[in-house]
This record gives sequence, C-alpha cells and structure tokens, in this order.
Amino acid sequence: MQALDRLAKLRAAMENLGIDAVIIPTADPHLSEYVPAHWSLRAALSGFTGSAGMLLVSAEDAALIADSRYWEQAEKQLPAEIALIRLTGSFLDHVTAWCEENLPQGSIVGYDPELVSLNLAEKLRSLLEDLGFEADALAGERSLPLADIWPDRPPLSMSPIRLMKRPGRSIVEKLEAVRSMMADKGAQSVFFSALDDVAWMTNLRGSDVPCNPVFLAYLLVERDSAELFVDAERLSAEAARAIADAGIATVSPSTLHEALAAAALRGQVMLDPDHTNSLLAALVRVARHDAQMREVGRRDSSHRGGASQGCCCTGGVLCRT
Repeated sequence: MQALDRLAKLRAAMENLGIDAVIIPTADPHLSEYVPAHWSLRAALSGFTGSAGMLLVSAEDAALIADSRYWEQAEKQLPAEIALIRLTGSFLDHVTAWCEENLPQGSIVGYDPELVSLNLAEKLRSLLEDLGFEADALAGERSLPLADIWPDRPPLSMSPIRLMKRPGRSIVEKLEAVRSMMADKGAQSVFFSALDDVAWMTNLRGSDVPCNPVFLAYLLVERDSAELFVDAERLSAEAARAIADAGIATVSPSTLHEALAAAALRGQVMLDPDHTNSLLAALVRVARHDAQMREVGRRDSSHRGGASQGCCCTGGVLCRT
C-alpha cells in the first residue's frame, strides 16, 4: 500500500471521528528518538523516511515539518500532495501557524496521547485553545483505527533480552539509589518509560530499535517492590535470574494501566513529564486526584478538615553515575 492510500484512509477515519485535522509526530509510546518500524506511522502516511519530522493532515491539506538535515531528502520523497515546511523555530510554532492558515476557527485538532509527552500535550492544548481551536486526545473508542489505515503495519519487535556484561553498578544498587530519592521526595513510586532508562535500571539489553541496545518495556519501582512490564519469555535465563534476584517481578505489559492507577492510589508517583506519554501520565493524574478526594472526604467526615498532600506527578531525573 502506498502512502497516499493510507492518507486517504486516515482522512476517512478523521471524518468518522469528527475531527478536522490530526498531528502525527515521529514517536512511539516511550517517546524514543528512534522509533521501531511498528510505530513509524508518520513515514507510512507521508513516504518520508527520515528519523525526525511531524506530519499535519486536514481534509484538504497535508504538510510535513522537517529540520534542515532532511530538507533535500523530504523534497525527493514527499508526494506532491504533501507540502514541506522547513523547520526554523519550534515544532509547535509551525503547528499553530499551519492551523491558522488551513483551518477555520473552532476546528478540532486530534493527536494520539500515546505519542506526545505530558508537557507537550499541555502546551499544545493551551496554544490551540488560545487560537480558537480544540485539541482532542484520540484514545480509547476515539483512537485512530490503525488496523484499517495501515493494514500492512509491521509487527512489534520481540527481540531476545540479555543481561549486560560488566555493568558499572548492580541492579540492586540502582534500585537503592532510586528508593533513597523517593524517600527524600516523599514519593510512593517512580515510573520509568524511556527505553534507555529502563535498560539502564535493569542492566538488560535488547535490539527492538535499530542501532539501539534497548527493548520495549516499562519499569515501576515502589518502596518495597518493582515490576518490569515485558513479556517474560523474551528474557534469557540469566537475565530472568538477575532481575528476580534484585526483587523485580516480570509482569505482562497488558496490566500496565491498571498497575499505574493502583500505584497512584497508594501515593505520589514520580515520572518525567517530558519523557512520559500523556495517556499514561493522565492515568496517574486521574487516579491520584481520586485518592486525594477520598482522603478529603474522610477528613471532612471526621471534622478535621484540610487537603491531602502530594501532587499527582513530578519530574524525576536520576543521575547515571
């Protein structure tokens, strides 16, 4: 299937969802710089294979934003129906300018919250609303039907996961450092989404992303437990023993949303708002808000008053030394 065929299917899906435009970044749910083929939607829709860029699509127009490294490549690969926007400022500057030029006031602009960080989603929503547009996070029943748009989508990579040779620090030492930080911040847990963070914390390596020794997984570290969200059969026997000995349980990725919400109910969850997708961050925020409201209700019912402490999420940066 050609890029323009997929683009036509995308526009049909947009009409069904009632959105006027959609933003397609170069990203996966881990917000990786280099994305696996399974998440190369921008390339599949535009024909442009560069490793960075953002596609904007409306019912009548389409444009790719790319920086100067890719201008020549984009001119060669983009079909005539997709304009090239040469990046000279920030992506958001160009997104808002394109929306103002190509969309009427009140238009609904959709985006996939799995492919946009918490901070970026909040900035995007604010900028669009200031200009008279509506931002729509396309999730759940309102997700883009990628099976219809991209029927020849490559499968997820399931490379073997191995134990790193000669790590500078043991898994246990790294967990102890994270838990010390958690104690200082008063946090219940820390959530790791970026693939290089997960690989570093676990001393594990894979090859799910070309030219990068990482694997698709998430890590949730709590005060007295830790969970690695990955298919267990992918781990070598040595790797499985190493993380089990460090106290990390291997659990199905399908349980991630439930586990994150449960962690937020237990207390503050630390995460990096620039490297955690907005869908997962929203799960934490909603669950944490619900927990705080219940706590307020309990305090009110006992006539003590006061608000619960702690915010839904904070940016946690761990120095790798």
